[in-house]
Amino acid sequence: MAKGYSESKNKCKFMSKKIRLEGYDYSRQGLYFITICCKDRVPHLSTIEKKIIHLTPIGEQLAIVWNELNSHYPHAEPWDYVIMPDHFHGIIHIHTGSLKDERKAEYGKPLSRSVSVMVNGLKGAITRWAKINHFENFQWQPKFFDTIIRDNQHLWNVQNYIANNPLKWEEDDGIHRF
Repeated sequence: MAKGYSESKNKCKFMSKKIRLEGYDYSRQGLYFITICCKDRVPHLSTIEKKIIHLTPIGEQLAIVWNELNSHYPHAEPWDYVIMPDHFHGIIHIHTGSLKDERKAEYGKPLSRSVSVMVNGLKGAITRWAKINHFENFQWQPKFFDTIIRDNQHLWNVQNYIANNPLKWEEDDGIHRF
């Protein structure tokens, strides 16, 4: 289980511990594996039947917004992703250097163009779309989980995890260890 992360059958709950690597510049060039959960693990995004994902309208919009990430954040590219019933996994590639020299981060405030800013933008876009389209009960968990991908083996493991996540959903009865 990841540090700062707690999970039960119907909950994706972030504890009050810090979940970001202290002192790390999340606008730095690199690959980042993110997980975003729906509040209370409500399956708003898709269904999985016979190992096949069927996106809901919210899930379809999430796929559109994810694939357009680069148009809003030209320094980043969306890579592999999967939209599960109650959570989303994706890899973000930031392909420019650090922005830390441009603006010093204030404690508790994300750097512009950082992973946090992109994830918050994605979450906000989907939440606004859901409200406009009368999915009033849709909500995200307040925070998200991330991992800095450190080498090719780690990348391969994450890509395999993303690809195989739907295949294990029914076997695990919807319980996942991110």
